[in-house]
Amino acid sequence: MHRSLALGLKLPMTKFVLSVLAFYKIAPSQLLGVVWRTVLEFKALCILSVPDVCQREVFNAAYALRKTNENARYFVP
Repeated sequence: MHRSLALGLKLPMTKFVLSVLAFYKIAPSQLLGVVWRTVLEFKALCILSVPDVCQREVFNAAYALRKTNENARYFVP
């Protein structure tokens, strides 16, 4: 888990979002704004369609993490 989260940073994040951040070893501030929408839309669609299999592993299979020149991160399908 990223140091800021380990030190007690509290944001309104679900366990799913925390597990994605921990898996990729990234801080919330490293993600572009559009990435937050991607992650939350994935979670919402997953809950509406097949809530039992809505896990980080499914997200990892659907998206890959990329890095911008400014050291920010984003996901691509």
